[in-house]
Amino acid sequence: MSGYDLVQDLAVGDSVEDLEVAASVGRFFVVANGPERDPGLRAHLSSWDNVTVTEGSMGDGFYEAVVSTLVERR
Repeated sequence: MSGYDLVQDLAVGDSVEDLEVAASVGRFFVVANGPERDPGLRAHLSSWDNVTVTEGSMGDGFYEAVVSTLVERR
């Protein structure tokens, strides 16, 4: 538990296994390379209303997730 409200928490991942975390955070980001290399992940994305796929891959996607969240909270 982070000590923050669920809506304030975010997480970033790139696999189907990582999607389990989406239930514990307000917003979950999947970096672009995840669904590109794993069709199974792509199939599960529509099951979550708090998941966003970034335009960037790997570190760029992580950066995009953090910056976009900070901009939204301003």
